[in-house]
Amino acid sequence: MSEEKQCKLTIAIPTYNRCEFLIKNLKKIEQMIFDLDAQDIVEILISDNGSTDGTEKRVRAMLKGRVSIIYHCNEKNIGPRVNIANLFGKVRTKYMLLLGDDDFISKEYLERVLTCLENDIGCIIPSYINVDLDGKDNGRGRDLKVKSKKYEPGFRNCLANAWRGHQMSGLVFRVENLMEEIEKKNIYNYYLQIYALAYCCLHGSTYHITEYPVRVTRPPQKSKDWGYGTDGLIGNVFENFVKLDLTRLQKVELEMKFLVDQYWRYAMYLKKGVRDFLTCIKNILCSTYTLWPTKILFAVSFMFILGGKAIALLFNGKLVQTLMTKVDI
Repeated sequence: MSEEKQCKLTIAIPTYNRCEFLIKNLKKIEQMIFDLDAQDIVEILISDNGSTDGTEKRVRAMLKGRVSIIYHCNEKNIGPRVNIANLFGKVRTKYMLLLGDDDFISKEYLERVLTCLENDIGCIIPSYINVDLDGKDNGRGRDLKVKSKKYEPGFRNCLANAWRGHQMSGLVFRVENLMEEIEKKNIYNYYLQIYALAYCCLHGSTYHITEYPVRVTRPPQKSKDWGYGTDGLIGNVFENFVKLDLTRLQKVELEMKFLVDQYWRYAMYLKKGVRDFLTCIKNILCSTYTLWPTKILFAVSFMFILGGKAIALLFNGKLVQTLMTKVDI
């Protein structure tokens, strides 16, 4: 932690060639920090993955503003996974709020986060709503009708919440020991924040705050520097679970819960065709990180899982909308 200021929270933003979104985001965050009179307890950290769109010049012009902004620029693009992982080692405060450069938090959410941080907690998890490139929401997201809740440290907390780390924006971590854990366990996959969240849930209390959804921009997949591959990135997720210091049974519980709650990761391949879908199922079952009990349970249950989800969507009046939604893998 900085000795000059007893900053409490770092808003950490990885970025690459999205200058306009980033600057818009920085201006919003700067204003909300100023409005909350939180200049002495919140700072912003940017890790630029070697952008070539003028990001550095635009950001450096903001460094002497009302809020502390720390800017790091990699000499070359080291990939989104390592760039995000490195943020955990660069943070100098006790807590870090991870935020995509094109995702937006509200002043109300930041204020609630700062209130929660007055206690010694492990992590905070927000709800989110999807928005398009123009900022218009489509009514879809996660936990939008779920009540906020506090969880005590331990496996039940981890089981209930670790899967929610699939969406990184707005997550708050107590960063103590996290970089050491990431390096020790060699966690450099596309969902390393799931490992960080699971670790924090195991070792600290968790606030699940749902009243103030993070606005998560959903650009076309072609504009992203990552994709879902041929298994919905489930192998990446399971790597995080397998490397946790848990019993084998607990790891299987985490894997099966993820396969149920994030069923869309393999269901979406049905829209590309039966062959793509079966390839996805095979890749999940053959993954090094899918434990044998999970392989057996999932092999005999995945059609029942999908059938149950389809019935639930039908009763909720969302089945047609889901079937009509375009797959963007």
